[in-house]
Amino acid sequence: IFPTDAVTVSGKVIEFASSDKGRRYACRACGSPVYSTYGRTDEFYLYPGSFDETDLFPPTYELWRRRREPWLPEFPSVVSRYEQDRPKWKRTEP
Repeated sequence: IFPTDAVTVSGKVIEFASSDKGRRYACRACGSPVYSTYGRTDEFYLYPGSFDETDLFPPTYELWRRRREPWLPEFPSVVSRYEQDRPKWKRTEP
């Protein structure tokens, strides 16, 4: 998840509704999912598979742990864990 003003998307995408507020966007050429928005105008959800180097951004939090698969390992980079959704993002500037 990134602040909206920190992301630039180039190329054509297909948009479809994923919920009342949620919108998902996919590459028009191949159909691969690229990003989502979920009614939060300050957040932009980029899918890890959208990056050429998928290890650039290790997870720092984990959502919906109450639905977590028991076979998943603990992620060492995670510093915050939430049983359901998390509080709204608060952007911090250096």
